[in-house]
Amino acid sequence: MKALTAIYRQREPGCQQAHEQANRTCPSGYDAASRYLHQLFEAYQLHDNSASFERWFKRFVAANSRRKVLLAKLSFSFDWLKAFLSAYRSTHCYL
Repeated sequence: MKALTAIYRQREPGCQQAHEQANRTCPSGYDAASRYLHQLFEAYQLHDNSASFERWFKRFVAANSRRKVLLAKLSFSFDWLKAFLSAYRSTHCYL
């Protein structure tokens, strides 16, 4: 719980790290981005701020919409993301 509190306090650098790792466009970068996102998701949940995470995460997905391997990895990890991606795909034909 202390680790998640520390992650929550440092959430801006964590969000930036997730973006930087995704920008590496390689499997190890996507793995690292996924780990950051999992930690951030759990930290936001612990602090009862899931809505804020979801808003940020939607922007992250939009920014990485052409990285299908990354999105597939994330949709496997985040069950709720499957519904979001399905809706996103219906309004954005390039995904």
